[in-house]
Amino acid sequence: MTPHTPCKSLIKKMVRAVRRGVKIRVISNYAEVIDTLNILGFYAKKWPASNLMHSKLVIIDNQIVVSGSHNFTGNAFTSNLETSNIFNDEKTAKTFSDFFKNLW
Repeated sequence: MTPHTPCKSLIKKMVRAVRRGVKIRVISNYAEVIDTLNILGFYAKKWPASNLMHSKLVIIDNQIVVSGSHNFTGNAFTSNLETSNIFNDEKTAKTFSDFFKNLW
């Protein structure tokens, strides 16, 4: 039996959100991740530049922002030393949203 991890829980919740009609956009370095996410209903595309996309950014309802160093892996949530910030205000969310739109 696979142990419960925050990462698996988060991914399951994101898939359920997509199935409810929530639009989730993802930029990734990895074609296989993009293919899987697109099959699941996400809007995913490959980072076009030669440098690595390493920014992790989640914007929820144009209000809440989660930004940090962690990957969406079990180790990142359970054993790595990672730093993330959570902001809960529209002005900050707009700034990060504009940043993401420029990347998209």
